[in-house]
Amino acid sequence: NKQDNIISPLTEWVGVFALGITLGLVSTLRYKSNNSKSTSIRIIIISIAILSMSAGIIHLLLIQEHMEESFIWGIFFLISGIAQIIYSIFIIIVAEKLSPLNNKWPLYYFGIAGNALLIGIFVKARLFTPPFSPEVAPINELEPNGIVTIITEIFLIVLLAYLIKSSSRSQRSQKVIQ
Repeated sequence: NKQDNIISPLTEWVGVFALGITLGLVSTLRYKSNNSKSTSIRIIIISIAILSMSAGIIHLLLIQEHMEESFIWGIFFLISGIAQIIYSIFIIIVAEKLSPLNNKWPLYYFGIAGNALLIGIFVKARLFTPPFSPEVAPINELEPNGIVTIITEIFLIVLLAYLIKSSSRSQRSQKVIQ
C-alpha cells in the first residue's frame, strides 16, 4: 500500500525528531549550571510535552494500519494517541499554573502509569497472542516506529520520575528551612 510506504517512515521521523529535540534540551541541564531550578524544571516539562505529543502523533498515524489487522486495535491506537496528546497539552497548562512542585505529583504519576501500561502492552503483544488478534500467535515483527515509540515512552517515564524525585528533594529542603 502506497500510503503505508509514506506513513511508516513519517512516524519514525516524528519520533526521531522529538527524541533529538528532547536530548538537545535536556543536555543543556547538565552543562549549564547557570540555569535556575525553575528553568530546569520548565525545560524538563517542555521535553515531556514534546515526547508525549510525538508518541501520540505516532499512534494516530498508525490507526489505519492497525485497523486493518483488528478494529479494536485501531480504536486502541486512537484512544492512546489522543490520550498522549491531551497529556502533553495538559502538563504544559498545569505546569504553568501551579508553582509548588508537589502539587503536580498526581499528574506525573499518571504519566508514568499510562506510558508504562503502553510499554507493557507492546512487550506483552510480542510475547503472547494479543487480544482480538486475527492470528493465533504473538506479533513477531519489531518495526523501527515501534522501537522509537518505546524509547520515547521510556524517556518520558525517566523525566517524570526525575521530576518526582526533585519534587521530594525540594520538599525535604523546605522542611529543613522551616
